[in-house]
Amino acid sequence: MGSAAKASGPEFAAPGARALDQASDSLRIVSSSPLKGQINSAPELPTHAGALVTSKKDRSLSTLQEANKDVVRRFNKDFVETGDRAIFDDIVSPEFSNHSVQGEAPTGRDASFFFYTGIFRAAFPDVEVDIQDLFADGDTVIARKSYHATHTGAFMDIPATGKRVSIAVIEIIRLRDGKYVEHWATADMFGLLQQLKS
Repeated sequence: MGSAAKASGPEFAAPGARALDQASDSLRIVSSSPLKGQINSAPELPTHAGALVTSKKDRSLSTLQEANKDVVRRFNKDFVETGDRAIFDDIVSPEFSNHSVQGEAPTGRDASFFFYTGIFRAAFPDVEVDIQDLFADGDTVIARKSYHATHTGAFMDIPATGKRVSIAVIEIIRLRDGKYVEHWATADMFGLLQQLKS
């Protein structure tokens, strides 16, 4: 069937005289109605403006959360795997506090740097970080990750075993202006000890 035949259906038919008369009557009713001003008025601007502001806030928050997740990725891949002090200083705020330490151990930035470079990487120098999940909520990022490394130095009073191990970690990081300011973490140390002693 050609295009002319398709255009002859009722949805494409030209309006007849009766249809035009009905349209004219409808216009006259609207023009004489006491609701004329309300019918012809545009939607109130504040409603639309509020919706636009909310949308912009949502987009801004989403952008911040993605940026924070990128910082966490960078910390793990570019610092933990290398021990680079310049990267650590760029990512970790001078006001940083690690809430995962035990007892009276220091919680500041320098103590955290020493743990990663002087203790952890000294025992597992070839560490690789596998980030399985990152979740962001406001200024906080939750990471589920694993360390994979070879035990070539003493760790927790256990001499080097040469074994390849995996350590499961869950951590929570609060960021401000793109920098770590607070940190909580739990690692499967029992699983690590089992791997080292088996």
